[in-house]
Amino acid sequence: MADFDGANSPDSAQNRCLNTYPPLPALPSRLLSTNDPPSDDEAAAIRDIRDAAHTRISDLDASIATLKGILESLETTRKAAAKYLHLCRSTLSIRCLPEDVLCEIFSHAVRCTQRSQRCTMDKSPWLLGRVCSRWRAISILHSALWANIDSELPARIRAVHLERSNACGLKVRLLNHDIEAVDSIIACSSRWETVDLRSKYLPIMLPILDRVRGRVPMLRELAYIGDSSSAFEIAPKLFSVAIYGDATLDLPWAQLTRLRQPILNVDGPVYNHLASAYNLVELSLTSRVDYPSTISAHELPHRMMKLPFLRALFIDDGVFLELFVLPALEDIFISSKTLHLSSLIERSGCSLRRFTTVEYHIRFETLRSILERTPRLRELRLGRIYDTDSLIRYLTISPTSDPACPTPCTLLRSISMCDITTERVCSLVAEMVESRFDNTTCARLSLLAFSFQCKHLNRVELAAQERLHTRGIDAQ
Repeated sequence: MADFDGANSPDSAQNRCLNTYPPLPALPSRLLSTNDPPSDDEAAAIRDIRDAAHTRISDLDASIATLKGILESLETTRKAAAKYLHLCRSTLSIRCLPEDVLCEIFSHAVRCTQRSQRCTMDKSPWLLGRVCSRWRAISILHSALWANIDSELPARIRAVHLERSNACGLKVRLLNHDIEAVDSIIACSSRWETVDLRSKYLPIMLPILDRVRGRVPMLRELAYIGDSSSAFEIAPKLFSVAIYGDATLDLPWAQLTRLRQPILNVDGPVYNHLASAYNLVELSLTSRVDYPSTISAHELPHRMMKLPFLRALFIDDGVFLELFVLPALEDIFISSKTLHLSSLIERSGCSLRRFTTVEYHIRFETLRSILERTPRLRELRLGRIYDTDSLIRYLTISPTSDPACPTPCTLLRSISMCDITTERVCSLVAEMVESRFDNTTCARLSLLAFSFQCKHLNRVELAAQERLHTRGIDAQ
């Protein structure tokens, strides 16, 4: 074939282009070191050298053009080969995946659709069945993909979801008061696994919703906003409840392990229900509490609420901490009135590992009182505080400190703080980190998120950050 003919092959052209050339004759040396004119013989020799150089440049230009053509041809051939390689890999990878792996990928696609918007025929799982017949067959048979049931879905789509989900637990959202939609979903209440009832139409649906009482054996998670109801009083697997608004629900409180609940006062039924939820592991209390006006000091010991297994607490109003005993508490988030945390720690004997507060301009004295009671603290996250430099100095380990004095927060690995705005504090932060790195009793800091906002102090800020970078910390 002509393509493989030796005279016309790229290798042959390349060999011609790469031929070595003998060196050009040298110019007379005396002419290079003086300004004397050349003799007639020297002038003739120089003209011969000039002509040879011109000829060689022409030859080299032709060779370069040839090599550029060969390079372009090779690049085009490479792109074609790379495209085929990609096709081969994709054909051998996604098409040859085992069915169980493909189902897991499909499940992630459906979860992404759930987070972004409600399901339609243009989204997963419907979209998955349009790729190929194998994907369609697998997606139809994988019941969990069709478990998302939304009352706002068109009736035909909702019916297909209910049919293809088979006996799989359902993730239900009741957002409107369409009787036909609500009836079809309530008829499958025995398969409800998670339910979202955060709808403005819930008061209208309550009479219908009462029909599920005692008929939700698989229900595990509930989100609710609206009027009081006893529809979920009997739910043997219910463990997580999020209540929005001031609704009072009859629930199996003793079996709950996770609860989000607004508290408006400590004399209502909500407080009494909370006292019954003694198996809670995670609790979120929203709203402000009018505690001082409702409970006198001599009543306080009798109103104490002990939650022996609670590990994480998220609370808006720290004053409500005065009513708790939480011996297993490890993680706390407080929005305001953080000063009540010290007494909780002392009363409960808990060992905090993570402490977060977004209280505006919290005082250092409050923080010091807390930190002295949390020797096992690992993560500290603060908003804007008064006297920032005092806190940083407190966390700094002095090389001349008394060995008998306890080192503060030796297990601390993560610190977050807002608004480092002065040259002094920038330098103090770097000194604090270095002191804890050099101290053998302290854990190594792995995350340091300080919001540097030094105006007209870029040099100082950069110097402080550079000192932290040398310790392997990316200070933000």
